[in-house]
Amino acid sequence: MLGRTARFRHNKKISLARKGQSGVELAYVEQFISRVDSYFCLLGQVELEREEEQRPEEEQQKRVDYCTLHCDLIDAEAALEQEKAIRLSYRGIESTDQFNAEGGTYCFLLAEPSSQSGQELEGQGVVLCGLGEEPGENSRRTGTIVRYESQRPAVWVKLPQRRECTLDALPKEGTLFSRPNIGYAIQKSAFQTLAEDKAVNRSILDILLEGRYAPMGPVEQVARKGNPAQKRAVDLAVATKDFLLVQGPPGTGKTTIIIEMVRLFVDRGMRVLISSKNNLAVDNVLEKLVEKQVDCVRLTTDEEKIQVPVVREVWTNRKLLTMQRNVLLNSGRQRARLEEELTELAPQISALQDCAQSAGRYQELLEERRRLMGQRLWMKLLALFRSKRTKEWEQELEHTEERLAFARELLARYCVEHGMGSRDVDVGQLATDILRELADLQAKERTWRARLQLLSQWERELQNRCEELEDALFAQVKVIGATCISSETDRNFKKLEYDVAIVDESGQITLHDVIVPMAKARKVILIGDHLQLPPVSDSDLIRRMEEDERFQQEEGLDRYYSVSLFEELFERAPEANKVMLDTQFRMHSSIARYISDQFYHGTYQTGCLDEYRVLPLRGGEAPIRFLDTIGLPDKEETMAEGGEGVYNDCEARILVDETVKILKQLPYVVKDFDGSREFDVELNYRSVGIITPYKKQIGRIRKFLLPALARELCEGDKLHAQEILDRIDIATVDSFQGRDKEIIFYCFVRSSPQHGIGFESEVRRLNVTMTRARRLLVMVGDSETLTQTRAKKPPFQGSRYPREYFSALLDYCRQNGVYQRLEVSHGKEE
Repeated sequence: MLGRTARFRHNKKISLARKGQSGVELAYVEQFISRVDSYFCLLGQVELEREEEQRPEEEQQKRVDYCTLHCDLIDAEAALEQEKAIRLSYRGIESTDQFNAEGGTYCFLLAEPSSQSGQELEGQGVVLCGLGEEPGENSRRTGTIVRYESQRPAVWVKLPQRRECTLDALPKEGTLFSRPNIGYAIQKSAFQTLAEDKAVNRSILDILLEGRYAPMGPVEQVARKGNPAQKRAVDLAVATKDFLLVQGPPGTGKTTIIIEMVRLFVDRGMRVLISSKNNLAVDNVLEKLVEKQVDCVRLTTDEEKIQVPVVREVWTNRKLLTMQRNVLLNSGRQRARLEEELTELAPQISALQDCAQSAGRYQELLEERRRLMGQRLWMKLLALFRSKRTKEWEQELEHTEERLAFARELLARYCVEHGMGSRDVDVGQLATDILRELADLQAKERTWRARLQLLSQWERELQNRCEELEDALFAQVKVIGATCISSETDRNFKKLEYDVAIVDESGQITLHDVIVPMAKARKVILIGDHLQLPPVSDSDLIRRMEEDERFQQEEGLDRYYSVSLFEELFERAPEANKVMLDTQFRMHSSIARYISDQFYHGTYQTGCLDEYRVLPLRGGEAPIRFLDTIGLPDKEETMAEGGEGVYNDCEARILVDETVKILKQLPYVVKDFDGSREFDVELNYRSVGIITPYKKQIGRIRKFLLPALARELCEGDKLHAQEILDRIDIATVDSFQGRDKEIIFYCFVRSSPQHGIGFESEVRRLNVTMTRARRLLVMVGDSETLTQTRAKKPPFQGSRYPREYFSALLDYCRQNGVYQRLEVSHGKEE
């Protein structure tokens, strides 16, 4: 309390001190202010720690109760999932024609129909087990159910490209089990760590329960790139001590600021965790880090989950293999060098041994030579010629001269190597030096042979053991990417602590998931947008919780599953701990302006020039178009058999016609600008995306689009048409968040006399849909259903009835784009 009171008085004095100062005086005052601010931040932190020590027992019990509640909720969720677990016996396998580089789809003929619907089965992960096997025994045989037919009965399972997942390798009879979910145990462990006050970030519960954040440190201007809002986000990320929330609407450069934050954190020697709910969000960030040559690691138990090819190069296992290869390569080089040195040592040792033997003899030879010369050798030779021993003396003299020449050669070599003249040599010292050098070389030989033997042994062990390399890798790398749950699945990662955890797409992540990375880092930065897609909630789970006696006294339990922690915190966080990125660089302003007015109260600005977002094609003159089916007799939706999904053939056909009109004009080159230079962009089939709210509608669109492509673009060649179709991204709204296309086509699907719109009442899906388009957005829908629906307000602050958003959209298209009421012949524009 003392620090807060003193800071208030200090701030009043500072405001007075700033008035009427000259430039030099003001600079001095600012410097003084910075020092005082640092003092008060430290004082505030000390007070915070003192308050923690003196925390009342009832407050501590409140924290424990909170964590216990969430552990119980997680247990209940796990129990419900176990009840819904898949266990499908199959009696045969059929191949299909659905194969690509990533894997293939097989049809499993079931022994009996499933008690679960296709809607419940599709998208579920399964483990394939032969007769008598349990799921844990063959974790490599895993796949995803993509289709179910109750009549046959059969399920179609997409399997990865693995040796264990070929038709020959798969057991012909067996059982499909649900993949074991280890996430619940990891979530509980995070809450237990918080309850025991052992989390790396001990202020998490202060924030969640009390809304109490650590005082913000001095905010310095450290960001080098970006617009003002982006720079402020980066500056705050560096300055904050415990928690920062960054709202990033579509196209505002969330990845850009993450890269800049990581750069600054790594420069300061900090370890950074990049996390998110889904793999693609993690991969998108790591892809940019790899391009910037930032050393990073991607953690996942399954390489197939990595959705960006370049990120596979930094997958943990690949990094370890690369590290292992480099170590073995270096050790191989060391081995070769040691063997080469030993090879070179052998003649040197042999020569020195000869030198050692000859060194003593050299002195005797010199003395003998002097004696012979001193006795007037020429006179004695006359006598020796007459002697019987003349021949022997000649032979001895010749042998002596040869040894003397060899000794001179060794002496000359020694003198050259040691940089001295032959006259400087002390022969006695020479023998001593030679013997010492010989001993040194022999010792070196023994040492190198021992090293060579140790290196060979280590290489053999390294082939089979990677634990030491993992320790070395994680000690070396400062940036690690993992989904919220997988950040705790690896042996090494469980013991790692982080200086910073950056969690992207936080607007889609519930408390139970995001708590895992949050508990492992001293500083947490949540980046997301609660005005885009919310978390996907399970209505069965929420109903089960409401009926559970343990939770009868708890209010608002559904919010733990339907509302992200980011959204819960953003509206009530202090201004110092949150920031919004307010400028988008993705789309034409005609698309962005509606989004700004309807979702961001006019604060969502456009930073790119419209001249670089135009589409000079027939049908692309206006960036935003709405094609209204209100006058068509066959406009209504169809409920799929068994109530499993909705589709609308009328809208699908219209959308296909409009798509083909654009595709016939591709490829086409347009201009773009990145802030510093203009460049060309080729629009091709991959530049087009088709979005729909319902999976069933995807199938109908594909069904109509393939023959249309064959007829209009491929002269009847269906194989060529299929190649084109494979390049066009057709997906649901929920799977498209985080991506964009130059051209987007969208159909609303819902059309009925009851005006029901299903989960399209969550209008934040409209925000996501519209902001996927960069140059052209074409929408197909029934204005009557959309504007007369009685759907409730979506559960976010400031929301309105869905019909108000749709009415505003139609008015906007009339005024700023194209609104076209279709007749049987597709009519003409109003």
